[in-house]
Amino acid sequence: DFELEAQKRKMAIEVLPNNRDVVLELDAEKMVRVINNLLSNAIKYGHEDSVITMEVLRNDGVVTIAVRNAGDPISKEVLEQLFARFYRAEASRSKETGGTGLGLAIAENIVKSHGGMMYAESENGQTSFYVCLPEENQGSLKQFKEKLK
Repeated sequence: DFELEAQKRKMAIEVLPNNRDVVLELDAEKMVRVINNLLSNAIKYGHEDSVITMEVLRNDGVVTIAVRNAGDPISKEVLEQLFARFYRAEASRSKETGGTGLGLAIAENIVKSHGGMMYAESENGQTSFYVCLPEENQGSLKQFKEKLK
């Protein structure tokens, strides 16, 4: 239970109310797995006494689910590797928190199977993970990426 884990670390999870009317055609069970992975990581690696936010953004046919937390900064080099299979940002941190280095790779594969993409940003003490999906599940990933630029 995420709320219980967050409470143990004195964290709150806030779901921002915007765009709650978005309807996507997708495998709900698999997408829940993606969101669960992002929330679990936000709790594990976020700072105590902080707020994790989740919101849905909508722009030009692209629906983006953003999960943000306050935590230690992640370097650009590490951000580029985060979605690789078996990659763990820091061996010592991974031993402490557990994990196989597969969660984000699996999440990214699920998102790609829905015609979408994932990416992460880390700046000013905030890490953000984005799940971007085409509002209409049509067209190629290349066309979709062009819309994001």
